[in-house]
Amino acid sequence: MAISVGDSAEQTFQVTDEVLEHFGAATGDRNPMQYDDAFAATTMFGERIAHGMLTGGFFSTMVGMVLPGPGSIYLGQTLQFRAPVKPGDQIRFELELLQVR
Repeated sequence: MAISVGDSAEQTFQVTDEVLEHFGAATGDRNPMQYDDAFAATTMFGERIAHGMLTGGFFSTMVGMVLPGPGSIYLGQTLQFRAPVKPGDQIRFELELLQVR
């Protein structure tokens, strides 16, 4: 697949309890912040939130499966969490290719 500067893609991911369960099972991260309503209610967020690295995983899906697509990898990622992602939220990723090496 040929890629060019300006190519773009977008995809929406649904954050469900099932997704959180699968992520926790795969990583071993069973922080009560993601799974225990009573515990999460006592925190600064007041409710359960998704794992931050789950959103990083969605980005990996975009690069490895959508743009540029299968066979591609990326060499680094810097994350800054600006707001919590909660169970039930939809996350939309928009990618645009700015440079080809």
